[in-house]
Amino acid sequence: MPECQKERHGKPRLELIPGRLWTRIAKDYSSPSSSIVDQADWYLTAWFEQRDEGALAWAVDYIADCDSISAGDMVDVMEAGAAKYTDFDWLRGGRASVFVGAARRHRLSALRGEEKDADGLKHLACYAANLVFLESWRDAGTLIDDRPTYGTQNDPPAEEG
Repeated sequence: MPECQKERHGKPRLELIPGRLWTRIAKDYSSPSSSIVDQADWYLTAWFEQRDEGALAWAVDYIADCDSISAGDMVDVMEAGAAKYTDFDWLRGGRASVFVGAARRHRLSALRGEEKDADGLKHLACYAANLVFLESWRDAGTLIDDRPTYGTQNDPPAEEG
């Protein structure tokens, strides 16, 4: 198994897919009822790839307006996390890329028509929780900001001439 897959327990690293391609993949599955989640995802991608700092708050605002996610669904996600880890474990912070990847995996599963994950949690509630975590960590200064940046390993190749 490749090293990158070992690190993520065999889960596909959807955070590596460029935003323009991700948007096209998501649109293949989207329906008119998913337009609020589409907007949230667009803003999440703008924050992750373009470093538009205001976009993450917009993503959270959009997902908060999604009728498909109830407060009870979010409580279920938080209780499952507390049981799996510890109460308020999520407050410690985390890597941006890991949680953007997790959000995208839950979004894709929901778009494919899967309502719940293997733990019985709604995919869209898990997606929303990941957005809330990212915003909370950014605001608290506990986000490990490993978003891609130009000027490093993500530079487009230089043209030979």
